[in-house]
Amino acid sequence: LDKDGNSTQDKTLQVGSLKGEAKLNGSFKFIAVPVPSKTPAVGEVTAYSGRIDSGRLNLNVEMIRTLPDPDKPGAKLDLPIDVKATFFVKAVETPAKKKK
Repeated sequence: LDKDGNSTQDKTLQVGSLKGEAKLNGSFKFIAVPVPSKTPAVGEVTAYSGRIDSGRLNLNVEMIRTLPDPDKPGAKLDLPIDVKATFFVKAVETPAKKKK
């Protein structure tokens, strides 16, 4: 990390570090139906049309950002980063429109 806490590839600007782990887990349920192909080049291959029906992802991040202490030359500050997030997906069923 550089002096502002940003990631850098330039070793001359690196003054800190970022250590820890990020975990993402969960599952999604996909619904797919075959769509017959009318394209001669495709031949016997059947394509599928699908959508996400439901799902949930959990993100857990626990890291320590270490930077120089601006108030104490030569000392380091350990700054914790703790993120917990959940992402939900649920299909909304919409009624079919009536034909006139």
